[in-house]
Amino acid sequence: MTSELTPATVAITTPEDLHAALRTAAELEHGLMCLYLFAAFTVQRDDPDPLRRHHILALERELLTIAHEEMRHLAYVWELQRNLGQPPHAQLPQFDVVERTIGGIQWRWDLRLGPIDKPMCDRLLRFESPHDAGDATDNVCGLHLAIAAALDTMTADGVLPYDGQTPAFTGSWSRFVGTALLSDPQEASKALRTLVADADATSPGSHAHRVRAIAAMLDALPEASRHAVPVRGDKAGTTTEQIAALCDDAHSLILASMLAIPQASEAQREPQRYIARRVMSGILRPLIEVLTALPPVGGHSAGPAFAVTVPEEPTLATVISNLDDLAARCRTLAGTSPRLAEVAITCDHWQQRLREAQQE
Repeated sequence: MTSELTPATVAITTPEDLHAALRTAAELEHGLMCLYLFAAFTVQRDDPDPLRRHHILALERELLTIAHEEMRHLAYVWELQRNLGQPPHAQLPQFDVVERTIGGIQWRWDLRLGPIDKPMCDRLLRFESPHDAGDATDNVCGLHLAIAAALDTMTADGVLPYDGQTPAFTGSWSRFVGTALLSDPQEASKALRTLVADADATSPGSHAHRVRAIAAMLDALPEASRHAVPVRGDKAGTTTEQIAALCDDAHSLILASMLAIPQASEAQREPQRYIARRVMSGILRPLIEVLTALPPVGGHSAGPAFAVTVPEEPTLATVISNLDDLAARCRTLAGTSPRLAEVAITCDHWQQRLREAQQE
């Protein structure tokens, strides 16, 4: 395929094809979030040079910000699935080269986890550059545009029912506040194109533009300022393995918090959204920072593996229980790092907030 690929050439013509494409889109947004998150924690945060350390922390913050935005994109895809009568697809993709046939076209995405280096920046740019020359079947933007075109056609022809419910997943997210982007299929199609605009390389605030800036930051850093590719601890029961498991369970908590929202009352939804948005920065980030600071295992630093268990039909009570479990385990391991005690306090605070909402 070449850059001649357009949404019109992707024949998503049946509801079944559209639902399959949306499941793939959810996996890709979820996988992209993990690529950015994993890459952020392959930098060497304790560089002795103050100026280099400043650049490294700025690079890490940028990667984490984009990861958070990918989580918002995932929330939107889930909302669209819900309005089309489908369950939200929370499964992670394989962190490998993923190939799918969608709309008669063979698509191929490289989702292998890796450190933040020039090859990784090049891969992220392919994901995030819908207008770059080359094969458009290896970026997520091309798929979003194909889905938007199919949504326009099928809903206009009456082939596909669309129920514009009150937003559950995306309500109160930045840029969705007070809007009706999901109220009808035309607005939903426009919102899909907004996700593409987030990536558009021609916009200064786009993901592609920011990845180019990250690549420029890397040029100013020596190779020694980056970790080797992180791996999980090699022995079950070690401190490394236990903290890696905490990271995985914090990731699962993000999914549980989001997936429980539609079943909650309106009064309970806002605190759940608040927590879903902040688990990455308030729990997952400090856990991964503790993990990647542990002594190397077999020549590699420790890191998250994203071996995430997707919760089945979670409720508010599920989220409270998960927070309680994370707090208890962090306290048990607090001797490893004082940051684990801080995470436990955060879990306690959020758990109390949800318990209060549970009474409403």
